[in-house]
Amino acid sequence: MQYKEAIVTGNASSKHLMILVAAGYFMIALLHLVAPFLGPWTYSYFGANYLARLAQQGSSIPAIAGFVIGIAFTVFGLMALSAAGKMKSRKIDRPILWGVGIILLLRGLLVIPQTLLLIRGASTFARGPLFSIVALLLGFIQLLSLWSNR
Repeated sequence: MQYKEAIVTGNASSKHLMILVAAGYFMIALLHLVAPFLGPWTYSYFGANYLARLAQQGSSIPAIAGFVIGIAFTVFGLMALSAAGKMKSRKIDRPILWGVGIILLLRGLLVIPQTLLLIRGASTFARGPLFSIVALLLGFIQLLSLWSNR
């Protein structure tokens, strides 16, 4: 009986983890959807200086990119809720979530060279390691949840 209870508890905690990941995706989506309305400084603040210059020149490319990325993260958030059992599940959700989790984990590993560059005093984007840590955590938590609920 204890073994069965452990499995149920594991599934419940993996569902809670996936809800946490979904919340992270929704926050990232909101940031990308709101950024174009806040102005070019927003792109610079988050390290996208090229997009900031385009926005200052009146280009619509940064806004379009922000909306596309925002919509993608919204979809990932919905898929994470589906994997947590909060929405109707589709067969395609889990493979996509595995792929996104692996990409986030790999993106998060950039924290190592970014931190080394900052320690060496290289002129680099100071918030980069923080964003990498967020990606690393989201990817790790998502993959852990998917693995434990396979």
